[in-house]
Amino acid sequence: MSTNRLNLNNTDELNHFLHFNKTRVPGSKNSIEVQDYILNHFNNLTSRSEIPWEIELDNFQERGYNFTNIIVSKKPKSFSNKGKYLVLAAHYDTLLKPKGFIGAIDSAVSCGILLDIAESLSQVLDLHFQDFAYDMNLGLKFIFFDGEEAFEKWSPTDSIYGARHLYEKWHHEAKIKDIELLILLDLLGAPDPKSNQVPSYFAETHDNYNDLTLLENRLVENFPSLYDNSYQSKYLNVVQDEFIVPQVTMEDDHLPFLKAGVPVLHLIPSRFPKQWHRKKDNFHNVDLQAVNRWNLLLKAYVLEHLEITEPFTYNP
Repeated sequence: MSTNRLNLNNTDELNHFLHFNKTRVPGSKNSIEVQDYILNHFNNLTSRSEIPWEIELDNFQERGYNFTNIIVSKKPKSFSNKGKYLVLAAHYDTLLKPKGFIGAIDSAVSCGILLDIAESLSQVLDLHFQDFAYDMNLGLKFIFFDGEEAFEKWSPTDSIYGARHLYEKWHHEAKIKDIELLILLDLLGAPDPKSNQVPSYFAETHDNYNDLTLLENRLVENFPSLYDNSYQSKYLNVVQDEFIVPQVTMEDDHLPFLKAGVPVLHLIPSRFPKQWHRKKDNFHNVDLQAVNRWNLLLKAYVLEHLEITEPFTYNP
């Protein structure tokens, strides 16, 4: 496994971030280019896979804009109609204003992490999902939401367009029940360590948060070159007061699903980065070590959550 596809080299065509280094307003030429990049990535993975990555597009129009949610899934061969998915999600769109807003931290970094997780785990998922020794009913799904940002001022009707539409679509198709856990990534990769610290937002998924915390502790021990071993350097911690469940719900793409009872693990810092919604939110202000830490942590979490026992080498 390698994270070399998540780098800050603006001439490396294999670098996922290079293809997100543009404005991505819904329906725009740039947005369509990013959609194509995501789709080509998963089609290429399928061409090298025993079990395909299944692609679903959720296209719709609202307020004169064209939106596209991209949903990609891989499931065991024994998957039944009672099967569920571990879902990882992020939004790929950007603000309309300020003009030229790139949204590297918000949330191109998170999208790049999802793409890298899929590629790194694709083969081991093939091996795991073809194991006929026992029935498996838990698959992996990625959602790339469009239209998270408001066009004018954030409100219930001017925000999370893609999430609201996909929720209604899946509610009508009785697919909401298929989500075992929704992990939403947002605002990750800022240079300030405090702006990468994520608390546990929901009591219902505090056990999941604790699992992630314990996993981070193990990675700190095993990858000292990637982690500063100081206590303050950890992104997750169930002991310190600042990491305990806050009495606040961040407004984000998870809301329609949360209100429907879907378990949500929201990976968004409680302290927003100072670049938030400013033109300074570009790849010059991305901390690659923070990116690699989140990337490694989430890969490890997916492996453990899906109970994958096939040999796998971590190479941060």
